[in-house]
Amino acid sequence: MEFVRGVAKKLNQEESVLNHRQSTASSVKNYWKIKSSSRVTYFVVFFIIALDQVSKGIFENSASFFCNKSSAFGFTFFAKGDNNAFSALISIFLIFYVLYLFSKSKKHEKLFFALIVGGGASNLLDRFVYGCVRDFIAFYSFPTFNLADAAITVGIILYLVYLLRLKQYS
Repeated sequence: MEFVRGVAKKLNQEESVLNHRQSTASSVKNYWKIKSSSRVTYFVVFFIIALDQVSKGIFENSASFFCNKSSAFGFTFFAKGDNNAFSALISIFLIFYVLYLFSKSKKHEKLFFALIVGGGASNLLDRFVYGCVRDFIAFYSFPTFNLADAAITVGIILYLVYLLRLKQYS
């Protein structure tokens, strides 16, 4: 009888070790899933920045190229003077706010925020390096814009559609 108790005890110990190994493997697997989604998100941010900066360099000598010292859609905060510093300050605040939202967001929402942060960071880079945002895409009477502006707009629209659909199904 003592032998049976010893074998049962040994089996319980091995089962406990096996459960621990499985839970550890599951944790490692989930960790790499999180890291993988973060890597994709960071890639999107840096891809938007690189694509925007390269496109601005290519089209710098085009007829539609415009050095924009105002804010989004040509909006100015001050009638006279430099809006660039104020716009940069607002951009920094908004990027940090979106990064905060990013940290609280679900996996699939991170793409929307990556588009917004990538576009905002690229335009902010322009403000610091060139003293303005370099715009080159012109459509009729619509304000001239760039790929970073397009990424920001697409990110915001996708996020709003997502929120509306989420509200619709809840």
